[in-house]
Amino acid sequence: MVILLLPVFYNYISIDKNTPTTFYIPSSNLDDIVHTLEKNGYTVTLIDKLMLTFIESPQKGWYHVDHEEYGRLRFFATLHNKKTETMDIVIYAGETAEELITRLSKDMKLDKVILQEKYKMLTRFQEADIFAKRYSIARKANEEVTIQYLFDLSNAQLSKFEKDNFTQKPDTLTLKVLLTIASIIQKESNSVKEMPLISSVI
Repeated sequence: MVILLLPVFYNYISIDKNTPTTFYIPSSNLDDIVHTLEKNGYTVTLIDKLMLTFIESPQKGWYHVDHEEYGRLRFFATLHNKKTETMDIVIYAGETAEELITRLSKDMKLDKVILQEKYKMLTRFQEADIFAKRYSIARKANEEVTIQYLFDLSNAQLSKFEKDNFTQKPDTLTLKVLLTIASIIQKESNSVKEMPLISSVI
């Protein structure tokens, strides 16, 4: 009898209500899923991990959940079905942090002040932290989640660049100079053939 009631009791263990309802899961790997949830403020128990493993794991992508819609059991059992609509955001070469934040606040209808605060918390170089490219972001993502996502992807790309091109970890100033030069070159031309010519005169 007690065993039969366990799912009921488990379902009534509350989900953290103040956590973001929209978040990005970078892969279907259980560790990545758990890390994403915990980074967004969710408590993930051993039973939660089992639910994610044995029912169906969420795939890479953006998810939106409703804290009021279901209890804990349904939250983890149905998370894989909660993918949400996205929109494309283009970060342009040479775009300043102020320009980027202003555009994000308008395009995604987000609070500019909160975007600025989150950017200042995460920035390493003040400018050029977020790489120029096209990003797919959930329409329902809030300010913190949006900026964190852009930084996470750019930092991952920067880490790969460091490993591929340096025998020792470069200091912040070296990277800042390289990123500034790269931004100038990319702003002048998107043509790969023309970039070496531009770099030769910098």
